[in-house]
Amino acid sequence: ENRFQNEMSVRVVSVGPNGLLQVKGTKVIDVDKAKQDIAFSGWVRAQDVSPTNLIESSRVADAQIGYASPGPLGKPKQGIVSKVLGVVWP
Repeated sequence: ENRFQNEMSVRVVSVGPNGLLQVKGTKVIDVDKAKQDIAFSGWVRAQDVSPTNLIESSRVADAQIGYASPGPLGKPKQGIVSKVLGVVWP
């Protein structure tokens, strides 16, 4: 099971003819010295935006989430001592 939880800021980039707001945003997260890029876009109704400028993801239509991370996920980086011991000691 994959689960993704995040908060991010987005901007209104256009208003559709029906009054829907198109939002887009990006975020870069640094995890274990590896940059992870997240991109988000979708359409929201103005009345679904809270007084504190928040909106639940379940209220976003045509949501697209892009995630890019170089290298394998979840594999911690080893120090030189761990690498040497890994070679000589199974």
